[in-house]
Amino acid sequence: MEQAKGPGGDAEHTPRLTRVLAQQTPKQVLDSKQLFNRFHARADHGDVWAVGILLNQAHSNDSGFDHFRN
Repeated sequence: MEQAKGPGGDAEHTPRLTRVLAQQTPKQVLDSKQLFNRFHARADHGDVWAVGILLNQAHSNDSGFDHFRN
């Protein structure tokens, strides 16, 4: 996943991530998804919600919080 980092926001990140994932084995892709899911679930707490509000100057709904966790 480090290889997909770079400037440009979602418009540029998505193609980079797609290229990186296309070079991985199916097991590596699934392992990455499982790791993401584990950390995403662990971040589903009120303290993380509060940090998101401070860093983003608010997120008014669950969708905004989910985007922050991602």
